[in-house]
Amino acid sequence: MTAPLPRTIRAVDTEQLLDLEREAGAYGFSQRLPVDWLQDHLAPGATHYLFPALVHHLSQGGARLEQHDG
Repeated sequence: MTAPLPRTIRAVDTEQLLDLEREAGAYGFSQRLPVDWLQDHLAPGATHYLFPALVHHLSQGGARLEQHDG
């Protein structure tokens, strides 16, 4: 049996959170809220706690999926 994941992975300040959101957007990850909206609504001196919402395990280690055209 695998060990349970910790509830909190990391604590970050507002600027770090915005940087993570920008990076996620650059890689095309789905985001619930736009970075501009977050910047306008987050308290500048706040601490934000990150926790896992979804964990995905590859069944074949690092095997690559082949893309087929047509």
